Amino acid sequence: MPKRVDVRHEFELGETPGHLIRRAQQIHAAVFAETVSDPDLTSPQFAVLAALHQSPDIDQVSLAQRLAIDRSTITDVTARLVERKLTSGIATSATDAATCCS
Repeated sequence: MPKRVDVRHEFELGETPGHLIRRAQQIHAAVFAETVSDPDLTSPQFAVLAALHQSPDIDQVSLAQRLAIDRSTITDVTARLVERKLTSGIATSATDAATCCS
């Protein structure tokens, strides 16, 4: 069982994993907003576009695995990208990849 800490004397917020992760996310969001010129483009959408640039014939299942995004989310993200005409389509499976536009 973990030792209880007397927060008045031993607790350093700046050293806790949760705080450091939150700060890293804040920094990421600020750098992303400065770097990406489209304010409507989300970080997951950018990741999908970057992966599609590297592998234009990739299917959604492989794309989801590569980006560590669940399949239902990747479907929603890619649908929004197609709707915004940022990509023309992504195959839903490896067998569809041969007939799908990238």
